[in-house]
Amino acid sequence: MLSLTPRSSSKKFITSDNMERFIIQPSTRQPGWWVCTDKAHNIVCRFQEHKFNETQDFTLLDGDTFETTEEALAHATYLREMADWLKENHYEKIL
Repeated sequence: MLSLTPRSSSKKFITSDNMERFIIQPSTRQPGWWVCTDKAHNIVCRFQEHKFNETQDFTLLDGDTFETTEEALAHATYLREMADWLKENHYEKIL
């Protein structure tokens, strides 16, 4: 589970690439939940509004699985990047 702490002004993660890489939208299945998608790496995170740390649930699209340990470790980096993007761009939704 990734844990987010309050904003720090020392790091900025906003880039045009990230703005096109990630999509956030309300869940169509559960009111009060959000779905964030990493289009570049086929990762989806579902979380309840204001409870990201407690409710985050990451899945891979299309039933993808990790073929190697290295691939799994790379995805851990992508998860962190998504959490950072959410913190910098949608703080009001996650905490």
